[in-house]
Amino acid sequence: MTRRAFIIGLIGALFLASYAFYNDVVILQNLIVGTHFPQSIYGTLLVFVILINPTLWLIHRYTRRKAFRPFSGKELCLIMALVLPTCGMSTCTFLKIVPRAMMLPHHYAKTTSSWKLLQPDGKTYKPVTSLLPEFMLADPEMDDALTTMIQGARTSPDKPISFSQIPWRAWKKPLAYWIPLFVIMWIALAGLSLVFHRQWASNEHLPYPIVQVARSILPDANGKANPILREKIFWIGLSIIFAIHLNNYLRLYFPDILIPITRTYDFRAFRDTFPTFVKGGGYGTLMWIRCYYTVIGLAFMLPTDICFSIGLSPFVFFTIFGIFINLGYPLRVGTLFSPRPDWGMVFGAYCGFFAVLLYTGRHYYWETAKRSIGLRGDVKIEESSVWGMRVFIVGIIAFIIGITRGGLDWQLSIILAVMMVIAYLVMARILAETGMYHLNPNLYPGVLLMALFGEQALGPTTLAIILFTTTMFFMDTRETFLPFMSSALKFLDGTGPERKPETKRYFPMLAVVMALSLVAAISSTWYFSYDRGINWRDGFGTRNTPTNTFNGVVTARTQLEAQGLLEQSEQVKGFGRLAMAKPSKPFIIAFITVFAGFIFFSTMRLRHHWWPIHPIIFCAWSGYAGYVLAWSFVIGGIIKVITMKFGGSKFYHKLKPFFIGVIAGDLLSAIMVFLAGGIYYWITGTPPKSYWVLP
Repeated sequence: MTRRAFIIGLIGALFLASYAFYNDVVILQNLIVGTHFPQSIYGTLLVFVILINPTLWLIHRYTRRKAFRPFSGKELCLIMALVLPTCGMSTCTFLKIVPRAMMLPHHYAKTTSSWKLLQPDGKTYKPVTSLLPEFMLADPEMDDALTTMIQGARTSPDKPISFSQIPWRAWKKPLAYWIPLFVIMWIALAGLSLVFHRQWASNEHLPYPIVQVARSILPDANGKANPILREKIFWIGLSIIFAIHLNNYLRLYFPDILIPITRTYDFRAFRDTFPTFVKGGGYGTLMWIRCYYTVIGLAFMLPTDICFSIGLSPFVFFTIFGIFINLGYPLRVGTLFSPRPDWGMVFGAYCGFFAVLLYTGRHYYWETAKRSIGLRGDVKIEESSVWGMRVFIVGIIAFIIGITRGGLDWQLSIILAVMMVIAYLVMARILAETGMYHLNPNLYPGVLLMALFGEQALGPTTLAIILFTTTMFFMDTRETFLPFMSSALKFLDGTGPERKPETKRYFPMLAVVMALSLVAAISSTWYFSYDRGINWRDGFGTRNTPTNTFNGVVTARTQLEAQGLLEQSEQVKGFGRLAMAKPSKPFIIAFITVFAGFIFFSTMRLRHHWWPIHPIIFCAWSGYAGYVLAWSFVIGGIIKVITMKFGGSKFYHKLKPFFIGVIAGDLLSAIMVFLAGGIYYWITGTPPKSYWVLP
């Protein structure tokens, strides 16, 4: 690990943190992170490998100066390991959610009549936002913080604001509460990643498909180019995909000259042929085929049972939904933050996955847990895993104390924290085992508490805290920290002495990078939020994010008031909630059914090599991510089956560099779009035309 690798990793992380909100929200470009396979990061790695390193090699050859030696594979792995975890504080999961959730509810409280709650005196009204503790939301009146955020603080279009014009006083209390909670959770998850990654990588030998693809193009210890870069078939795949994207991107600006090469195919005309499937929700999503070349390339290198289980999952579940609709029992009824049966299915799948991964590594985890509290174990455990477990235990206890301080009973705080950890951990496992990098499964831990206890056992105030905490941490999970952390540790594998991960030096460096990146991210996000004002084109961030919590609370409060249970629900505390609990039967039945199904499929796969279905089928259908990637996984799986059937394993391995080139073509195209769009906006002052390489 070298000093220049650390410096470049730090610069890359700071640039990412500072530029992400501007790129994604202000000029509305292709998301700079967007998924757990960030095109900007892996694309830049590719630029280092095919452009910067050869240039450095030529300069070093003639100058013989140490500063110009090409980057080694270990250095590039360290850079990736430093930058990837900072993606967990990027736009979709953090920067777009936190400021809008803390301020914009005040705007909707003024404009939405249903958010004005009649008080017991029958004369006065209070906004529903008053149910939250004051320190959870920003102060809208102090320094006119709400108005200037909505309209922008510029006095003239060509005169940007100064940093001192940001009304930081209005944000002091909520930032002092929420940011430490995020940091504590990241620290706890970093410790947990050490424990589970060692089991997954060393004992279960999970493939980490995305990291393996990236490492397959890295140079050796002396900076010598990887042999794959000398294979023509790699460059053929790269050139074809890059040419397609270049043509389609230029066509946006020159529509009369260029002809687009389509990546989407509309088969909705066949909707009458599959009425049950269409009723279940498959009409507008799965009957419109979208081809994403990176996904096809990854699927070609995955086991076929994983490809088809991910790809066919939405088709299976939409058909099931359609069958239940025909029977008069719709499973997808309710708002986003309500205990819907399909949300119970998602939780059942994730809890089943968590139970299976605990079972398969039970000996290792048990020995690690014993060592972490000072007991002697029967098996030798790496010291890093033991310390990781200790950090996790201390961190998660601190997190539970933090959300208890926000007004929740400690019992509810524990359940909420455990569900968060389960969700984060299973997403990391899915990425490590299957390479499914777009993970947005509609997992809302607060909804589980609603389903278990019911509104009458929680009350509007507690419900508001639970749902708002869920909004802050789980409104959008496409850029969560733990999957990035697991990928970072996989990059570190084999970079230390005796081919062990060099974690002792890595984590102090990561702490510095994360701390500085957090400061940069908050500074730039709040600056551009007040300099430009709210971009209302981002409907998810400006409408869904600040309103979902309070719409759910208003609905629950109205029901409790009609039932005469409002006052009683606000008075119940602690274990007294169990006496008033009324679980949602459809949610619980859906949860248990899918949980049992996942356990059964996992058992069959572990015990019988012929079992054709991976249990990931229960996790891959939910959310936009599952729909949009399905066809690409199916196409990649079909190509692999045909290749193996007619060409055999020898031809399959010959064809692998082509599909790595296909992925590289997508990544270079994304870098092209980022650069071209940024330059276009800088020159013209108008947002560039949107072009999406990946969803």
